[in-house]
This record gives sequence, C-alpha cells and structure tokens, in this order.
Amino acid sequence: MTWPALVHVVISGLATGSIYALMAISLVIIYNATRTLNFAQGEMLMVSTFVGWTAWQVLQAPLVVALSSRSSRPRCSASSSSASSSVTRSRRPTSTC
Repeated sequence: MTWPALVHVVISGLATGSIYALMAISLVIIYNATRTLNFAQGEMLMVSTFVGWTAWQVLQAPLVVALSSRSSRPRCSASSSSASSSVTRSRRPTSTC
C-alpha cells in the first residue's frame, strides 16, 4: 500500500466514524431528554445529505456552499417562564420561534 492510499483510507475512515459518532450522540441526547427512541433522525440525515448532494451536482455550487445551511435556518432563542422558583427549576426552556 502506498502512502497516498494509506492517507486516503485513514481520512475516509475518520470521516465515516465521525458521522457514526455524531448520529450515536444525537440518539443518546434525544433519548435522555425524552426517554423515547427517535429513529427518524437517520431519515433527516439522509434528506439533508441528498439536498446537499443535489445542490452540489445540479447547481454546480462550490462544496462549501452546498454544505452550509446556517443562513437559511431561523434564529431561535430559548426562554423559560419565571413564575416561581420551584416551578422554574422543573420547567424546560421553550423555543420562541
């Protein structure tokens, strides 16, 4: 195996492992917050992947533009009600969007 091939295999493995780790972490975070398993996250990953790939192929957009979607997302802020201190501790933040 040549050095360029070895570097390619290592970088490809790290990229694939990072995607698996992010999906696993997101499943754990959602499960700990709601105590339900949400397998629809895999579907959302695939939809966003196909949208990015389509933007990259059809629109001939640069890869950075196809991967960035932060400008199209609305900015949301979290707030919580402050009725009393005992209620505030148990209440989760709600989105204002």
